[in-house]
Amino acid sequence: MYFPYLRGRQFELLAIRELVNNSLIGEHVFPIIEPVHLTSTLVKTLEICKAKGYKLGLVMNPQVGNFTNDLKDSSNSVLLKRYQDFICSAGDAIVPVYILNDSNMNPFDKLPDLGGKFITVCETSDALQFFTKLSYEERASICYNLIPDESRFRRGTRAYNNVVFEDYFHKQDKNADYGKPNVVDEPYTDEYKFYASDGFKGFGDYSIVGKTYNDSGFAPYAVAIHIIYPANEELRIHHFVSDSNDDITDVAGKFGEAVKKLDMWYQSQDKKRIDTCGMREFEQLYATKSFPGLGVVKKLSIMHHLELMEKLGEEDNSK
Repeated sequence: MYFPYLRGRQFELLAIRELVNNSLIGEHVFPIIEPVHLTSTLVKTLEICKAKGYKLGLVMNPQVGNFTNDLKDSSNSVLLKRYQDFICSAGDAIVPVYILNDSNMNPFDKLPDLGGKFITVCETSDALQFFTKLSYEERASICYNLIPDESRFRRGTRAYNNVVFEDYFHKQDKNADYGKPNVVDEPYTDEYKFYASDGFKGFGDYSIVGKTYNDSGFAPYAVAIHIIYPANEELRIHHFVSDSNDDITDVAGKFGEAVKKLDMWYQSQDKKRIDTCGMREFEQLYATKSFPGLGVVKKLSIMHHLELMEKLGEEDNSK
């Protein structure tokens, strides 16, 4: 199973919503959302997933963004009540996720009752210490445990359903850097083929966004489109980068340059293997010479990645 970890910004949430609404992801993809703001997009996405019978994970102690402060803001009273009402009635539609960052903090004392099971994210030495203090009943409540692919984490959490969790996206300093010859097409991961044989129950990552969180927007000098695709026994990522990158003018023109490269590449590939809703929408944008905005560009790349992982999961399951 694939566990994409997304930070809950607008277009990441819209990517999940569109995929779920169109039944393009299912049992092979289990998104985890770390909410960074209390927004109507977040609440609506959670409501739609529940209505469609699609489970996902929701981080209850987010470490980045302003979500915790938003929950205390009285000016958000209507939206806050809607969110709280959803949490109270979610049942097993939402699996709580807890980021372990303090060996003295017990999530069982903090989390709402959403069915008794939850997911842990264990990335620090303090988090490893947490597991030594758990009772049998507490251990039984952890349905998945996300860990780095390191021996000390595997040794310390052998009794759990571990998910290998890494950041496979090699973030560059500038968008233009994704066009460098040694970067433009690079390995992403082969874990989707080998996680089970390595003793893991799944694998997770931060998709094409990467782990580093930045909540501020900026006008880019270059536009980059990131597309993940299968090649032999691995996933690779190809970056399609604009050429006119000397200033921040004409972002639509920059997108046109990048999406033209994507179209040329796509025509040279096994299109059946990477035929997704996201790719078809990119092709439509190229055909109509349209620019949807940079948020939509990110949304489509995420949609493509998640739908592709669902297809690959179905392929492996059918063998």
